[in-house]
Amino acid sequence: MSTSHDDPSLPGGAHPTAAWSWLLGTAPLTRQAIKRLGWLLAPYGFSCSVLGIGVLMGLLPGWKVALLASCSFTGLLVFYGLMRSGWHLRRREPSLAYARVLFSVCCVALAYALLEPARGLALQYLCVILVFDMTRLTTRQVRMAAMLTPVLIVATLVAAWHLGLASLDFNTEVVNLAMAAVMVPVLLIVSGTARRVRRQMLETRAELTQALERTQALAIRDGLTGLYNRRHLQQRLSEELQRQRRNHRPFCVALLDIDHFKLINDRHGHAVGDMVLREVARLLPPLLPPTALLARWGGEEFLLLMPDTAPAPVRELLERLHQALAREDWHALVEGMTPVTFSAGLCQSVATDEIHRTLERVDQALYEAKATGRNRTVTKEPA
Repeated sequence: MSTSHDDPSLPGGAHPTAAWSWLLGTAPLTRQAIKRLGWLLAPYGFSCSVLGIGVLMGLLPGWKVALLASCSFTGLLVFYGLMRSGWHLRRREPSLAYARVLFSVCCVALAYALLEPARGLALQYLCVILVFDMTRLTTRQVRMAAMLTPVLIVATLVAAWHLGLASLDFNTEVVNLAMAAVMVPVLLIVSGTARRVRRQMLETRAELTQALERTQALAIRDGLTGLYNRRHLQQRLSEELQRQRRNHRPFCVALLDIDHFKLINDRHGHAVGDMVLREVARLLPPLLPPTALLARWGGEEFLLLMPDTAPAPVRELLERLHQALAREDWHALVEGMTPVTFSAGLCQSVATDEIHRTLERVDQALYEAKATGRNRTVTKEPA
């Protein structure tokens, strides 16, 4: 019979990863929002601890501190429930940052109204909560929070005084509220600067990521044809050889060479030769299986890597590639253009051979294909 320790879905089980998933949820936005909400536990807990010490010292009334702590942590639990249930994902602002700021301001206003000796601490804590989330708010939300803060403090203070829950020293409160009126605009300016810096950092990071992706693409792609380049395929060949030595599944390599390419350049010019290379690079890839890699090996040569494949299926594939070039209307490319064909050498890898030995064998097979009439495929068996 299973116990709670055997159930990975329970937070008290013996599976800490499952327990965290149960606590934080699985959706990335939910986990991020709950973690950020958890960061508020530290300042809230510290503030309540300081207020608790004040109660023990007889400086603060215990019931007021208990009321404030209850309101604060009840609010945090409500936010946690909204996030854990996924409700926040249906909102325009999934982080609920603006709602959290307004809730924190209400807590500060309540603390300011109820705890006369700690009103200075409440204003200091106001700075902390405003700075914590203001970089995630829009300019309009920041302005609204800045305007609502003194209004909520004054309204709560007046209500508490009217109910007889707090005393009111007009001169002292004018000074305190004047300080708040100075601090909030300063925080508004600072948070605006922080938002701009954060936005610039995000934009710079995105630009760097895009630049890195472009650089990586250029590093492995041939500039003329857009196919993989020789360097990248050499790396993949080495990886395939290591994989073959681990699982004993060979791969095939085919070297394709466009027939009479020098004659094409001599008759029509190198620009047409480049057009032929690009056209071949356009025609062949759609006919290849997803696991195949085709690269421009150099000049008019293309190297085809076929992982986990025997020679016979590769020969059939190369025959389809021959037929694809034969169907192409090369006269549309340039007037007087003869049909473009290719010769191919094919061999299967041997685990005991290094890559250069495999490439030598496929090169020999290509030489035989060209020597025996071109526009054909020759397979070179391992020695």
